[in-house]
Amino acid sequence: MKRKTCLTLICLTMLAFSLAVFLSLRQAAGSQIILTPIGSTVETPSNELFVLSFKMRFDEADAGFFSLSFYWDNNESDPEASYWNFTFISYTCRFVDGSEFTSPLNFTLKKEVPSGFPDGYYRYTVSISEIYGEETNGDFWLNVTMFAAGINSGAYKPHAQGNQNITIVKLRCYEYTLSEVGPGNCSINVTEQVNFHDIAVLEVTPNSTLLYYGETLYANVTVRNNGTAPENFNVTIFLNETILKTSTVTSLSAGSNTTLTFSCSTLGLETGNYTLRAKASTVLGETNIVNNVLIDGEIQILGGHDIAVVNVTASKNVVCQGFCVRINVTIENQGSFPETFNVTIKASGTPIAIESVFLENGTLTVLNLVWNTTGFAKGNYTITATADAVQGEIDVVDNSFTDGWIVVSMVGDITGVDGLPDGKCDIRDIAFVAAHYGELEGDPNWDPVADINDDGKVDIRDIAAVAAHYGEIDP
Repeated sequence: MKRKTCLTLICLTMLAFSLAVFLSLRQAAGSQIILTPIGSTVETPSNELFVLSFKMRFDEADAGFFSLSFYWDNNESDPEASYWNFTFISYTCRFVDGSEFTSPLNFTLKKEVPSGFPDGYYRYTVSISEIYGEETNGDFWLNVTMFAAGINSGAYKPHAQGNQNITIVKLRCYEYTLSEVGPGNCSINVTEQVNFHDIAVLEVTPNSTLLYYGETLYANVTVRNNGTAPENFNVTIFLNETILKTSTVTSLSAGSNTTLTFSCSTLGLETGNYTLRAKASTVLGETNIVNNVLIDGEIQILGGHDIAVVNVTASKNVVCQGFCVRINVTIENQGSFPETFNVTIKASGTPIAIESVFLENGTLTVLNLVWNTTGFAKGNYTITATADAVQGEIDVVDNSFTDGWIVVSMVGDITGVDGLPDGKCDIRDIAFVAAHYGELEGDPNWDPVADINDDGKVDIRDIAAVAAHYGEIDP
């Protein structure tokens, strides 16, 4: 009995020891927080970037998650003063081999006034987390880039120097096991400003202050880096509030100038007077943004030469072969000069009429044409009217207009089960014309398809035209 009890105790002891080893190994091999800035001091000059680095590890079969939350307090009560202020810039999260996470991370930045804070004091809280579950195992870095300055009205306010805390509220890394730290502080020791950042637009020179609609505006913009470090930034030119074009300047050396040449179309702009200005984007740490914008003066855009076909309509969409259909084409002179030009009307690419037109500027006219379908095969046709481009015309997109379609059918075949010609002349066609007998164009129930000879009325001639082909089938 003693021997049996002893063996049982030995087995239980070994089992307990194995379980303890297993749990300790599992914990050692599980999710880990390897490095945080809690308790450390980060040195940075005022008005420069600094980085908060967090190193973690996923090392289990389960999907990995992490979450980070930290905050700092800003004093923004006086726009003209420098305070202990920071600005969040960006973050990166990658495994040590450089690979990205499978899914995007969740990010929020909240600005709020904590209870008891005076006016103009704010707390900024950043939260970054993996919420989908990362399947890749390994060590990874989460690097958060901050800036030792605040922002007010688009300009940066350099940090006033000294030690300011950033509070890490909580950092959690977990799969099956959980590792977490926080709350704790990271001290940011902000020293004297080293670099000065300032971009200025020096000159804006257009090729002309008087342009016709559709012409290209060319403008040279000279910018200068007044700061002490190379800068990357964008330069945008505007007419009033309309953005014409943006160009990028890369690595402009301190104390250097560069001139950008812009070519911008005036298509889509209204005629009239515009203010031309150029604007350089604010670079990181720039305190003076007044000289980022320069207004040149006025640009006047005149109407120029512009003809437009604005509408094409047909008197009916079904016409019997050998009969006529009326087509109306509306043309407008949208330019600033009287114009003489030709308008060509085509049925599915085949010319059916060419008209010469004279139009005073700012006026329109309607061409009334008749298409005699004699000689045209039965089928569907689209009607297109095209005005020739006049000298100096740039916007020619609206010189052409296409109507819907017209069916040229067998004589007498004007309708069918679906309301369109069905290839035979039967009682349905005769009944359709008879139903509109006696109607005149403009009457409430007028249907132009019943007016076979297109003379503006449905009478015995129209019924006779259909009846003469009763029983025929389109071969």
